[in-house]
Amino acid sequence: VRLRPIMMTTMTTVLGMLPLALTIGEGTEALAPMATVIIGGLTASSIMTLLLVPVVYAMMDDAGNWLGRRFGQERLKPGEGTAGK
Repeated sequence: VRLRPIMMTTMTTVLGMLPLALTIGEGTEALAPMATVIIGGLTASSIMTLLLVPVVYAMMDDAGNWLGRRFGQERLKPGEGTAGK
């Protein structure tokens, strides 16, 4: 659900910075390195947001399930609550 908006935002910014990063000429000594850093930072943060965070979340959920089984505690399923018990 979130993949398309994240990728569209990242790609528009990266593609917008490419001409500034690749330009050679007068006055680009300060702007080209800034554009390069923006491109690298956006690429790295997008990879972490889309790949690393869900993987770590799934690993933590699996670890919680394993610990619950190990110590005999029953976990609530999504949608179940303690109301009415």
